[in-house]
Amino acid sequence: MHKKSYLLVIVILISACAPATQTAPVTFTPDFSTATPVVESTLTPQPMPDALWLSPAVPNDLRDLAKTFGLPIVTVAESASTKLDVS
Repeated sequence: MHKKSYLLVIVILISACAPATQTAPVTFTPDFSTATPVVESTLTPQPMPDALWLSPAVPNDLRDLAKTFGLPIVTVAESASTKLDVS
């Protein structure tokens, strides 16, 4: 009886080592003819145009001198590439 049990165990262990049945590989071929292209927009930083902002605290003599630099004077500080401020 013990010989049959050992033989049964050995047969089960050997069958567990057998290779599994082969299945056909699944392949996916995308159909690009109907695909909608995705356009990613990127922001390109643009250089700020040359402009000068003068703080209201700038003395008149310094303001007159700054106007001779040839830069356009702007009234909004965020739109200026150069700022002259006196604290």
